[in-house]
Amino acid sequence: MDTQENRGRALFQKICLYFAPLLSAAVNYILEKDTLQTVFSNGIFMVLLSSGYLVFLRTSGKGLYQRIRHQGIFWGCFILSFLFLGICPVRNAGVLWLLVVAFAAMEAGVELAVSLHVLLMTGYVILVLLEGGDLYAFAVATLFGLLLAILFSLYRTREATAYLAVILLAVNGVLQLVRYRLNMHALLAHGEQIASEMAGILVMVFLGFFYLKHARNREQTGKEPGARREEENASEEMLERESLERLLEEEFSLAVELREYSGDLYRHSCQVSDLAGRAADAIGADGLLARAGGFYHEMGRMAGSKNYIEAGKALGEEHSFPEKLQTVIRQHSPNYEIPGSPEAAVVMLSDCILSTSDYLTKSGMREKLTDEKLVHNVIRNRLSKGNLRDSGITVEQLEALQAYFTAHAFEKGDAGI
Repeated sequence: MDTQENRGRALFQKICLYFAPLLSAAVNYILEKDTLQTVFSNGIFMVLLSSGYLVFLRTSGKGLYQRIRHQGIFWGCFILSFLFLGICPVRNAGVLWLLVVAFAAMEAGVELAVSLHVLLMTGYVILVLLEGGDLYAFAVATLFGLLLAILFSLYRTREATAYLAVILLAVNGVLQLVRYRLNMHALLAHGEQIASEMAGILVMVFLGFFYLKHARNREQTGKEPGARREEENASEEMLERESLERLLEEEFSLAVELREYSGDLYRHSCQVSDLAGRAADAIGADGLLARAGGFYHEMGRMAGSKNYIEAGKALGEEHSFPEKLQTVIRQHSPNYEIPGSPEAAVVMLSDCILSTSDYLTKSGMREKLTDEKLVHNVIRNRLSKGNLRDSGITVEQLEALQAYFTAHAFEKGDAGI
């Protein structure tokens, strides 16, 4: 894991997440020639909007942005969308402010696209609706953006381009009729704006066609063997992440079995899963893998076997667990196998910290030990036994883990899968 590269990428994403909405507010101020109080207020709203979305990305644990293959194009579309959003209340920008929704749907699927649509619509409320915008226009933009996300997520072949264009144009036409209450005079009066929106749809469809024809073609042809292997690895990683997400669904058969087998074990598994996932994210490790490893780390106990690790391994094979997850589950207990990755180490430490706290609470000794001291003792104990020597965790990451566990391991609340 290249921690420095991950940190650089995370910093770049943060810059874009804050810059684009602020750019939108600044452009809107310049065009509207509004008061400084208004632009300051809008700027504060936009900062809060970016912060809220950043929190969503960090807590969702689904690695949404890791699915994007062309990060440069994506963030370019992200900035352009907010630029057009700042322009649209004053100048005719059509629907081009939904550009990043279309691209995200093609690259990463409908889930990321919808989350971005919600982000943009919130910006729309701040810049347009609160300044006397039309509720019907807001409703049209909301519905059209959702449809855009769904259709572009299904856009896989260039042959479907004409169908996509016709459907989007037809739906937009119907929405415009509803927006202006079937009033032909109103439709004619706003003809330029409607034409601009139709043109924007055609531009987005053309860009989608161009992307399929060139960007994806270059991915599939003329590659060196190493590049093809990288793509295959990326595809395998995406399938693996989808598998992990499926395993963490509340109604997945094995999760249901665990819940029905023992409420205490299920509760402990949820707590370890939640803490390990958040802690792994905090140090730049794979939070989804740690979350799954934490949830299933003691599933072998359902088999009633003395060696619950081996029993868990058999269950994992039966339910087609990814090999990385199987490894994390085996390595959460250093008595069986010491951690060989940051994710396995985080699961081990999360389990040990929570179990130690529970034991001390039941014995009436917990109040005599501060959170900081408990975490410090657990980590020092694991270090002294050499349990972390093969984990790949750096000194900086270990310090960050200790600080994170101290601050968040004992927070009250119901942890879910």
